[in-house]
Amino acid sequence: MPDKEFGPGVRYDTGQHTSIAINSSNIFVEVHRTHRNSDDTLWYHTGIINEMGIHWSPPRQYDDKGDTPSVGANDKFAVEVHTVGARGVSDDQIVIACRLGVFDSEHPRQLTWEPQVALGYGIEPKIAVAPDGTIIVISGDRYVAGQMTYRPGRIDAQTKRIVWGVLIGPITQITAWASPAASR
Repeated sequence: MPDKEFGPGVRYDTGQHTSIAINSSNIFVEVHRTHRNSDDTLWYHTGIINEMGIHWSPPRQYDDKGDTPSVGANDKFAVEVHTVGARGVSDDQIVIACRLGVFDSEHPRQLTWEPQVALGYGIEPKIAVAPDGTIIVISGDRYVAGQMTYRPGRIDAQTKRIVWGVLIGPITQITAWASPAASR
């Protein structure tokens, strides 16, 4: 039963595998794959949240092949990752692709997407973007079920490109740190 305080959802489009990010100016970017299972088209919306409500842009296509998109944003850029690969192929044929979107300084709800870059192999990527342009992409490993990998990066605002670090390795190799409660 839905929470009465949360209220009912409001339809804004059709699709699947949605992801949304919002920056400090309350500008948001939402990405999704089309709802038709035979179609891998990727779409996005931008919009703004203010005292008047939520204002959505019309949907815009940004890629004609992809699945499981994820988006992160700061005040100048949006970064989107998704998988590219035919349905039914093995995971070792699925590539993670990335696009950098640049917000228009005069029309901040408008994005210009840079060309797609292949990051490597993996499944179900997710992304986070910090205000300073630091990025981290996580994904499932293509060979070991249940294992995850990460890849750090940073947006170079001058060149409008992402400088990627080396693939550091599976998260399972990171040692845990003690929580403040555990150290008492």
